[in-house]
Amino acid sequence: MIVSMNWTEISQLKTKEVLARLDSSAKGLSSLEAAKRQERFGPNEISKTRVTWLHILGRQFTSPFIYLLLLAAVVSGLLESPFDAAIIILFVILNAGLGFYQEFHSDRILNSLQKYLGSSALVKRDGNFVREPTALLVPGDILSLSPGSVLPADIRFLSPGRLLVNESVITGESIPVVKKAQSLKQPPGDMYQAANIGFSGTSLVEGRAEAVVISTGQSASIGQIAAATGKAGESSAFEKDISGFSAFVLRLIGVTIILLYLLNLIIKGPAAHPVALLVFSIALAVSVIPEALPVVLTFSLSRGAARLAKNRVVVKKLNSIEDLGSIEVLCTDKTGTLTQNRLTLSQTYPRDDRSVLTWSVVGAEFINSGPPLDPFDVGLWDSLTPGEKQEVRQFRFLSALPFDPDRRRYTVIVLHGGKKSVVIRGAPEHVLDQCRSFSPEVWGWIKNRGLLGERVLAVAQKIAPPRQSLERLDTSAGFDLVGLVSFTDPLKTTARKAVQQAEKLGISIKILTGDSPEVAGALAVQIGLIVDPGQVITGRSFDELDQAGRLTAVFQNTVFARVNPLQKNRIIDLLQTRYSIGFLGEGINDSVALKSADVGLVVEGASQIARESADIILLEKDLGVIIEGIRIGRTVASNIGKYIVATLASNFGNFFALAVVSLKITFLPLLPIQILLLNFLTDFPMISIATDKVPLKDIARPVRFNVRGLLLLALLLGFVSTVDDFAFFALFAHYSPEVLRSNWFIGSTLTELLLLFSIRTAGPFFRGIPPSRPILYFSLSALIITLVLPFSGIGRNIFGFVPPSPLHMSYILLLVGVYFFVTELVKLAYYKYSHPAN
Repeated sequence: MIVSMNWTEISQLKTKEVLARLDSSAKGLSSLEAAKRQERFGPNEISKTRVTWLHILGRQFTSPFIYLLLLAAVVSGLLESPFDAAIIILFVILNAGLGFYQEFHSDRILNSLQKYLGSSALVKRDGNFVREPTALLVPGDILSLSPGSVLPADIRFLSPGRLLVNESVITGESIPVVKKAQSLKQPPGDMYQAANIGFSGTSLVEGRAEAVVISTGQSASIGQIAAATGKAGESSAFEKDISGFSAFVLRLIGVTIILLYLLNLIIKGPAAHPVALLVFSIALAVSVIPEALPVVLTFSLSRGAARLAKNRVVVKKLNSIEDLGSIEVLCTDKTGTLTQNRLTLSQTYPRDDRSVLTWSVVGAEFINSGPPLDPFDVGLWDSLTPGEKQEVRQFRFLSALPFDPDRRRYTVIVLHGGKKSVVIRGAPEHVLDQCRSFSPEVWGWIKNRGLLGERVLAVAQKIAPPRQSLERLDTSAGFDLVGLVSFTDPLKTTARKAVQQAEKLGISIKILTGDSPEVAGALAVQIGLIVDPGQVITGRSFDELDQAGRLTAVFQNTVFARVNPLQKNRIIDLLQTRYSIGFLGEGINDSVALKSADVGLVVEGASQIARESADIILLEKDLGVIIEGIRIGRTVASNIGKYIVATLASNFGNFFALAVVSLKITFLPLLPIQILLLNFLTDFPMISIATDKVPLKDIARPVRFNVRGLLLLALLLGFVSTVDDFAFFALFAHYSPEVLRSNWFIGSTLTELLLLFSIRTAGPFFRGIPPSRPILYFSLSALIITLVLPFSGIGRNIFGFVPPSPLHMSYILLLVGVYFFVTELVKLAYYKYSHPAN
């Protein structure tokens, strides 16, 4: 019976032992046995929970604020105010509709992980190779692989020969790695050392091989990454903050209804009217609800999504826009994100000697078999002129000795002009050892290119003596050094500028890559992140630290090299103990980190699984759109914060004043319908804050939705509002209840409108930038309605208002002016002492 094994165990066994442990053989499995194993192990697929439109729609009604709004609608209906109830229900429907449309549309952009498993594979069944769907593969199957094949499962290579595998989607390493069939003497510490294992999702660049399947589906490497992705990061920081804020308001309402009602009954005794007090208490509690918050949130985020869409940026979830603005540390993979993920010729030695390029390509097997697949060959071939390519085609490939990890060079015999030549190319130290003589400056040139993060290929050749084997020729000396070629994975043209702009916005950049420390360090120097290319910590060194050491390392280091997917995730988790984290990546290896980060971003060309894990997808290869996205996110966060401060300060002010005054007088200071009308008139100017312009100085630093800070400012300003309300009470309480209610209503509406203009900027209001047109239009409309309504029949007959006298109107305007002046002083003092550095 087949024994379950992981790739670490498999790598140390000999071929016969591997097949025995998998209960297989060189003839493969029988169709009957394969069918049995399919029942046991299941399909070779990555399971993915399908999200239906009902799931997306249901998510729109899970916010605590939605529950508060529904409560407000019920209360409005009980107060015989169906119009107000209809307005609140409209808020709920509008919020749900906008959120559903955005999430449903984005969810359908990328929804499949299955494509990484390939559609079919050559598998040996009943002793013959047949093509079968990859979903039917099982452990123990024997596969036939050729150049370009995507590995459909985790496999152990069985046949000897030169094999190159591109593992960039798993490890982030842009250079193909050499694979072999021999068992390993020591257990591999990580994926990079698993020299005889092929991982699902990677691709065979060069060579042909037979291999045995060792893990499929969720048990394979790609399946484990997908499983970890699904477990990581369920709620964003923004969602947690909003939920906490909602819970606070909900508790406040519950306590208020009970406490205010009981106090009124105790203080007023027999004179109290229990039913009227209950209705007033509920209406007062509901007045604290910022009922338009879901609309402001969704509208602000939708506008941000629309602005990002103009830059071809897909936002999969609206809340990610606000989280984007809160980013304090941006972690990014290197390959394909900061670089172009293709090897490009950098320099040759001797400089400008084109024969170096010609002989480098001559020493490649593809010249007589087809287009190049090896990244080195692609870079070399692309650098040749048409004439040089024609010259290379005159050489005839005869035989080759494959590259292996010990020799670290590739040896071929070619025929040209009737002469046979032996060409070797590979790691400089392993090629130069075979050469007769060369200039001492060669080693200096190699070292300098290495410090720049470039990869160096050495090429040498000699005339092949007759009657000598290729193995003998490979180990014999007497080669003449043709030259050296260095390659670079070039930076994307926008990478340096994007990093500089991010740093100007106060964002720390950290590189998390599977590439080598030398290459990662050189890249970081090029884009200005570090000054010394040696300032790099590897994944292995990171793992060797204790928990305290790891915590220190993530904050002190900027570049992390040779890190695997789980190490990336651990680094991000540690960074999240202090900062809000964004992660920018593109490979399968990035999917866990993308899901775990507060906001995950991928660029065009990212792997399917990475796109599935990300919150935001950049369809343009311009990293500058990240900076624009951060600016938009900060603008959205700033405006949402303004709305919360303005509405809570106003609501708290009225709430405390009305609650205290209700204990002192025998009548209700404001009728429930007047409370709801006050909220209605000021809601639309408040909602329009989503369209407001934001000064650059307000978004020149990371923005985080700080619930405590917003509540503190709202309470301070609310206290000013309460004192102002007491002044209204002192002036007009000895008049009739209708006069007090009318004047108090006018004053409360005007102060709320002015407060909106005060909190638009952290500095003096007159130094702020002009507000958006919607703010001006809605505020002017609310002002006109407030001043006209008490003089109208509707105001007198439905809402119980009376027209204010000219003297009373002058008192109202005076109190409103004093309120605005004091509000400005309190606001300026708050920002001075809470943000002393700004």
